[in-house]
Amino acid sequence: FVSVEKDHEAFLGTTLAAIAREKAGVLRRGRATVVGSLASEAQAVVETEAAAAGARLVQARGGVRVVSAGEGLTIETPGFTHHGVHPLAGAHQRENAIVALRLLEAAQAAGLAVDLPAAAEGLSRTRWPGRLERVAGRPPLLLDGAHNPSAARALAAHLAGEPPFVLLFGVMADKDV
Repeated sequence: FVSVEKDHEAFLGTTLAAIAREKAGVLRRGRATVVGSLASEAQAVVETEAAAAGARLVQARGGVRVVSAGEGLTIETPGFTHHGVHPLAGAHQRENAIVALRLLEAAQAAGLAVDLPAAAEGLSRTRWPGRLERVAGRPPLLLDGAHNPSAARALAAHLAGEPPFVLLFGVMADKDV
């Protein structure tokens, strides 16, 4: 779980607890599930559901140290040191990268063939069109598909450091943004 946010509420539920319960349906007995930073109400549900399912939770940030280095980030986890990590743009993507790396570590620990050094390179090569995507031109554009309150907060945090700009915003009626 990278996050549990209010999104797709018609399908997942209208509270963080209900959404967490729905997402917890992926938990499996004896398997590790990596969990990012969750709101306390979602965290409590995930912990309860994991215990009931016999799944092991790995807190993504547990024992992790992040160091900014000249060539990207160094992310030190209890089991591995990932060098040269370049997450996608946005502070929230650093957290997503940590969840992804911890997930790959858990997969390797479960016996899957995972090349952990290649993971940092893979993250560095990742592009996600429409997510803090800069488009050169006059004027230059920044495209983002923020479509839930959490994504809107992440976008606002990123934009806080930008020079003055014009914001063109569109959203569907079912989005609480």
